Amino acid sequence: MTAALGAVQTAVYARLAGDVTLAAMAPVYDEVPEGTAYPYVTISGLDATPDNALGELGSSVNITLNVWSKYRGYAQAQRIAARVDALLDHQPLSVAGYRDVSVLQQALRAVRDPNPEIRRVVAEYQVWLTQEG
Repeated sequence: MTAALGAVQTAVYARLAGDVTLAAMAPVYDEVPEGTAYPYVTISGLDATPDNALGELGSSVNITLNVWSKYRGYAQAQRIAARVDALLDHQPLSVAGYRDVSVLQQALRAVRDPNPEIRRVVAEYQVWLTQEG
């Protein structure tokens, strides 16, 4: 299952970072460089559980993405989150070493950061996949 975490993270990052429309809106980071300007998207968490069936090894991976913005109100963060969703929800995703990959949005939340200048949209996705071989 550890391999599934890394493979899904790599595939999601490649999909998001490789999209020119999203890149024009906000960069995507796994680790945000110090001094980075807002807005941006982060890969904030991953967890996996076994999802084996009919003698095949599978995993269910939950991935949490955060859209960070200093725009007054949530409009900017919501536009960026909508682009992220268009790239992931119900879209085919190539994950190295896996087949039968399915991506579904599980939750989308607009939340206030303790810093009153920052707005954040949390997007959670579930990825089901079957190990090749």
